[in-house]
Amino acid sequence: MRFSFKKIALYCCLLCAPWAAVCCVRAFQKKRATACSQASVKQTKSKPKHREPLSLSRCAQQYLQTEKRRCCANTYRAKKSDMRLLLQHSHKLFGDAVIAHWPQRMRAFERHMHTCMSPRTGQGYRPASLNRLFSTVNHFSGWLHARGVLTQPWKRGFFRRLPVGGQRQPALDEQQWQVLQHVVDSLPQERRCPRRRLGLQQAVLQLLQHTGLRASELVQLNVQQLRQGALHAIRRKGGQVTARISLPVRVLRTVVSYLASCNGTSHVKALLTCRGRRLSLSMVTRICRDLSARACRLLPAHRAFRLTPHMLRRTLLQRIYRSKGLRAAQQASGNRTLRGMLCYVYRERPHELCVETRQ
Repeated sequence: MRFSFKKIALYCCLLCAPWAAVCCVRAFQKKRATACSQASVKQTKSKPKHREPLSLSRCAQQYLQTEKRRCCANTYRAKKSDMRLLLQHSHKLFGDAVIAHWPQRMRAFERHMHTCMSPRTGQGYRPASLNRLFSTVNHFSGWLHARGVLTQPWKRGFFRRLPVGGQRQPALDEQQWQVLQHVVDSLPQERRCPRRRLGLQQAVLQLLQHTGLRASELVQLNVQQLRQGALHAIRRKGGQVTARISLPVRVLRTVVSYLASCNGTSHVKALLTCRGRRLSLSMVTRICRDLSARACRLLPAHRAFRLTPHMLRRTLLQRIYRSKGLRAAQQASGNRTLRGMLCYVYRERPHELCVETRQ
């Protein structure tokens, strides 16, 4: 049976018509579904989202978590106590809702801190404590502004810095320094205490006197860091590392003789140990107070002093500043900037200090 081309084309159209109709219906349904979904998305976008009000305690918690990774343990502990005072005052007056009218809140907090009493001492807060507290709150305000929490314009420094009337730990004068040096040198001649304990006291005092280390930096020293007549790779406060600190010959002899007396009795890697353990900060403070009590017996009553490890650091840095200048004192202290030296030598020639720190 023969079919012409026209008949074949007619049969194909009749067979494909239902399938084409089904395809058209499906395409129409798909297009309609996409249009409906786009309309629903536009409606949801146009509706304003309900956001919970920002909580001051939540922001403070996030701030402390950030600072915990960046600061050392003592700085984090101080900032935590400062933020606790801020939260207590804000909850009492303004609640814990949206952070609004932030400058007014800070002014009220400043007036409150000037009049309130410390629960630990029962007296007003010292100027140095208030300056540290206000510095923490200023840093927290900058942290809020950098994250877009504070909408109003912010400028650094809500608070006025208070003048510190006097140093809690002043430096030793020349007479006190010489008498203390005499007491430390005469320790090996005593027979009341064990020789190892006297060697430990002499090593601690001489290292504090001639290196400018903080007590926290001193107790972290290991035996491997003492080589070639110097201390190497000393980790400072804030994570900075000092490559080398040279030791005088007399200090090096004292430390070496102390290590020789401890040979085989301690398995700790620490440079200074007590009863087989690393020396603690309280033990260093106790050694300083015991030796200062011996030195005060050789001094007049008005020259008596109570020695702390930081007083030795302050005295050494001031002596280096008078003899070699501010740059040498900065290198001996381990501070990153010259401004960090102002708390140690600000009483010495203040005009020259201002000129040197600006350079």
